[in-house]
Amino acid sequence: MDGKEGFKIRQSDLINKDMLPNIFSHEENFKLIEQFFRQCYDLCMRLFEYLAEIFQIDQDYFTSKHKWDKEPGAVVKLLHYPPINQTEQNTNVTRA
Repeated sequence: MDGKEGFKIRQSDLINKDMLPNIFSHEENFKLIEQFFRQCYDLCMRLFEYLAEIFQIDQDYFTSKHKWDKEPGAVVKLLHYPPINQTEQNTNVTRA
């Protein structure tokens, strides 16, 4: 059994927000998640550029395949690991 809960979020400009469940009680929380998502994406783009440099290939080799505004897009996955009680600790629960 997988002992975690997850919620995946895509770039807001590639989705219809009306199709998503409203899990955020305040719009500010959603904006904070979007900001975090974008910062993670920007970091990944820098890492892709560094990898290309190390491999001595075109600097945009990886980044050109992961454009923010193009499909299939990127996903940030929010994970929650609920606490387990003493009896569950001895069962076959995966927490990865």
